[in-house]
Amino acid sequence: MILFAKAPAPGKVKTRLIPHFSAERAAQLHHALVEEAWERLYGMAPLELHTDVETEAWPGLGPRRLQVQGDLGERMLHALETGLGEGYGRVLIVGSDAPGLPPPHVEQLLDSMADVALGPVEDGGYYAICCGRTDKGMFEGVRWSTPHALSDTAAACARCGLSVQVGRPWFDIDEPADLERLRDYPSLAGFAPA
Repeated sequence: MILFAKAPAPGKVKTRLIPHFSAERAAQLHHALVEEAWERLYGMAPLELHTDVETEAWPGLGPRRLQVQGDLGERMLHALETGLGEGYGRVLIVGSDAPGLPPPHVEQLLDSMADVALGPVEDGGYYAICCGRTDKGMFEGVRWSTPHALSDTAAACARCGLSVQVGRPWFDIDEPADLERLRDYPSLAGFAPA
């Protein structure tokens, strides 16, 4: 399993929350979300943290790797292909902004017999992708950070001849309206609206 995360740099993470939060507070939330995700996933399968740049954040989390340069699809494809090339039968990438993601949701993706299993979020994106097989065109034409990301990915994979399964839905934290949901998670409740 791979936890994908950007370094918690103010103004570079959770930017859609900045009208509600300061850039510094948005970066603090991102930092806390990554910690929460790591604690939740640790022990389910071998786990690595992949960051966009070198960072001293999260010193206790590892092993670590740097993501390659490129758009999200290029970065994910490289990570998936690398993991499969190292002998893992399936490789799962999970995002860092789906607090409380239930283990059965992750296990369903890991256990899928499809070439590509996607964990959908309510806004049209996905919290995770798990692959047993990849293709260089599997992310072509995906409109990232839009309500079409999941459907675009599923369609691109199908065009490449990859079988696709969609798992159980969850939610992620992207917009100010999502912050209310943080009340349910003790380590994140301080970021919920007062």
